[in-house]
Amino acid sequence: MNERIRNAIIIAVIGLGLIAGAIFFLTRIVQQSLAPVTAPPPPTPVAIRAVVVTNDIAIGTVLREGDVAVIDVPVEIAPRNTLETVDEALGRIVKFQMVAGEMVLAHMLADPTNINHDLAFVLPDNRVLMAFQPGDLMTSLGIPQRGDIVDILMTITRAAPPASEDEEGLATDDEELIEELFTLPAFQLVEIDAVVFDVITAQVEEGQPTPTPRSTDYTIHAYLLALEPQNALLLKHLVDTGVNFDLVLRSPTSTQLFELVPVTDQYLIDRYQLEVP
Repeated sequence: MNERIRNAIIIAVIGLGLIAGAIFFLTRIVQQSLAPVTAPPPPTPVAIRAVVVTNDIAIGTVLREGDVAVIDVPVEIAPRNTLETVDEALGRIVKFQMVAGEMVLAHMLADPTNINHDLAFVLPDNRVLMAFQPGDLMTSLGIPQRGDIVDILMTITRAAPPASEDEEGLATDDEELIEELFTLPAFQLVEIDAVVFDVITAQVEEGQPTPTPRSTDYTIHAYLLALEPQNALLLKHLVDTGVNFDLVLRSPTSTQLFELVPVTDQYLIDRYQLEVP
């Protein structure tokens, strides 16, 4: 075989190899282009803690332990003002009807203090809110608190003419007036809706725990009562006329109206069998 034929064979073999390689790579490219694109793995969702109610909650309800819980929710579905801790919800009043599983937002809750006046949001339509300061020993000790049921007792003074006897022993009215005291219930089954007070902050040494406030650590200015308008008007009149008031605390489960007899001078005479000269 001469040299020309041998070179031609070598060139032909190389050419066939290049053609085969081109066909192989072309096939791979076509297969890759026709193959479905593999989706990238989804990003790990970012979750935040959110407070939700565990049962249906009526408007005006004070949230207690067991009414709320904390769950993790994707940040994309958490509205603005979502509460993240249970402590932010406990003791607050619900402004809107809520269903179990609903996320609790800050604007859904009322904090009945004298700072933001949220208590108006949960007042019944037939009630008005009135500030009342009896000035008695019970309130000065800070015993009644928000949510307590109390009765309001009052002592009033009435001017009455004294009864005198003439020569025949008959009672006559003298022009001179005397003051007679009457003690009787003003209102029964009144709920304290809020307490307005100033906290007396004590200085605590650095590193020492803050002590639990005592009744002597704050000054109560007034109790906020949700009353029927006529009762509020009556209470204002009694306050303006200088009536002395006292609060008496009831059991939280007490619902009965007591039948009480007003205490007067005659009542004391009859009860204790007093002899009046």
